[in-house]
Order: sequence, then structure tokens, then C-alpha cells
Amino acid sequence: MNYRATAIAISSLLLSFLAVTNPDKEDYVLRIKEQSQKTIQDEICQQEHLLLELQKTCKMLSPILPTLTKPIVYHCSCRQTYILFSTYTTEVGNFKTRTIGIGGQFFEL
Repeated sequence: MNYRATAIAISSLLLSFLAVTNPDKEDYVLRIKEQSQKTIQDEICQQEHLLLELQKTCKMLSPILPTLTKPIVYHCSCRQTYILFSTYTTEVGNFKTRTIGIGGQFFEL
């Protein structure tokens, strides 16, 4: 088998892999939900200036708040599909973010 045929075969496999693993909008929304829960638990609830009771309440509510944000993120996000990858733009109030989804992974732009 010559090098050209090998290169075409490997390229075809790679492109097929990217097309099949292109994440959909549900994957994106789930990622944002998990990311927001981690941010709430690890950053917001751990702030030292919060009173102990407020920290406890924050930790108790941290699993609930991302669930409430899921429908907001879903409706405020736009997906553009390019077969091998997708871009996501989310705008909520003054907050705007762009993300690329490729190979089952997400990367902020």
C-alpha cells in the first residue's frame, strides 16, 4: 500500500471520527450545567467573607441552581454546525460566551 492511500485512509478515519463525535446542544447545555455547579461549590460557596450559615446554605443550594439555569442556557444559546465541529454562542444579559465543540470536547474561544 502506498503512502498516498495510507494518508487518505487515515484522513478519512479522522474526519469520520470528528463528524460522529461532534457534540450536540444537549451536550453543551449539560457541560454548562456541570461547570456552573462546580463554580458555585468551589468558588462562590468557599469565599471566606461569607458567614458560616451562608456558606452552608450556599452548599445546600449549589446542586439546585444549575438545574434552574439549564433551561435558560438552552434557550439563550445558538448552535452553528459545521459537520466536523460546532460553535455555540450563549448570551444571557450582559454575559456572552463563544465555545467550539469538536471531538466530544468543548473549548472556549
